[in-house]
Amino acid sequence: MKHLRSKLYVALLPLQMLLVGLAVWSYFLVQNLDTLFVEARVQHIENRAQIDAAMQQLNELKLVVSLRDESAVTLLQQAIRDKADAYLSEVGPVLELVASENTDLYLGLTKTDAALNKQINKIQNIAPKDATEQYEKLAMLVENCRTLLKEVEGWSDDYILMLQGQFSQKVSTSIIVVTFGIALCIIGTLIITWQIGRMIVKPVELLHEKIDDVSRGNFDTVVRMRRKDEIGG
Repeated sequence: MKHLRSKLYVALLPLQMLLVGLAVWSYFLVQNLDTLFVEARVQHIENRAQIDAAMQQLNELKLVVSLRDESAVTLLQQAIRDKADAYLSEVGPVLELVASENTDLYLGLTKTDAALNKQINKIQNIAPKDATEQYEKLAMLVENCRTLLKEVEGWSDDYILMLQGQFSQKVSTSIIVVTFGIALCIIGTLIITWQIGRMIVKPVELLHEKIDDVSRGNFDTVVRMRRKDEIGG
């Protein structure tokens, strides 16, 4: 049976290699996707912290601007300048985040921040009572920045959800491919086994028929087999 076993092993080897290859491919794919998703999740948490820090500075700036009627001019303007600088410092990494992923938000926030900075420079050395309209415009710009930051926050949440969806889709695709590969291997194994079975059973049945002929007295029966294995050797 050595020759038959060898034929069976050779016939099944490609299917076995295919199955092993699919399993290895799926493992590394899932591992790579999982690593990428974890890194994206960590980055998302850091981005949210940065957005929250920028929003905190904006809220404090808004509060300072609202106190313009109750503060000394010099102290008020210095406080506005300090809070604005703190906000612009915190919003820098946020701008870097959206620059390559959401051009509209990046341009909107950049433009509004520039207008905010320009407006703060404009009110320097002007008493609030003499620049009510300018301070109102500054308050409006602060509110616009807050609105845009909230949009960035929402976009950041949507972005991580999108990555999570892509990760799940890739995993599902991997499972489908592996399942298809396993099914293909099973079908191929059944076909090859059936073929190998025929190679064994058919000549045995022929031998059985010839033996029956001999048992009936037909001693001229000849068995012809063109095989070089355990059956025809």
